[in-house]
Amino acid sequence: MGSPQFDRIAYLPEEPHYHLYLTVEEAIRYYGSLYREAIPQRRVREVMELVGLSEFNDLLLGKCSKGMKQKAGIAASILKECDLLFLDEPTRGLDPIATKEFRDILMQMHRGGTTIIINSHILSEVEMVSDHVAIMDHGRVLVQDELRKLMQLDRNLYSVEFGACADVPEYVVVERSEDGVIRGTLPSGMLSNFLSFAQGKGLAVYECSLKKNTLEEIFMDVLKGVRNAPAAD
Repeated sequence: MGSPQFDRIAYLPEEPHYHLYLTVEEAIRYYGSLYREAIPQRRVREVMELVGLSEFNDLLLGKCSKGMKQKAGIAASILKECDLLFLDEPTRGLDPIATKEFRDILMQMHRGGTTIIINSHILSEVEMVSDHVAIMDHGRVLVQDELRKLMQLDRNLYSVEFGACADVPEYVVVERSEDGVIRGTLPSGMLSNFLSFAQGKGLAVYECSLKKNTLEEIFMDVLKGVRNAPAAD
């Protein structure tokens, strides 16, 4: 029997070890039986449908792909309504569609009052669902703040994306050029010059907005700052 204070806490480890001789439904039902309160069969079926496992209920876990096993773990972790949900690399093995559907599930749970703590190296995924972020290095928290504060707009730079041309102005720092599209940045003071240039060349401008650092860029800047700092005496 679990301790009452843990009854409303759920957890999905990065590499759960399943009982491979169980079917998908048997496994989810078994893990649900470990709660102090019995999980109704209709709830088991409900979460299986939610994560896209309904048609595989009789398939042995031993014959499941990595993604299907991950879905089974996700189903088990959301069987019971919880106040706190810990997820360790939750999208490993999931295809893009399953990842999007899982993200929607998390957003719905959060709106319902669940606090969700995600540990992940896929920072773009973290950026899409998180409102608070902590950046860690070797077990130390280096930065912890609201995501919107960390990702403040840089009012000195514009991100631009425009049709490819041979004579890109020197004030445009090209970050990527592929498939006939150039992406880069330029000083905010040169914006009118750039727009005049694009109009004169008849170039399509697909994006033009104040630059916002991605979580990945923030992560790298924080780590570089720490690792390049002089050692303490």
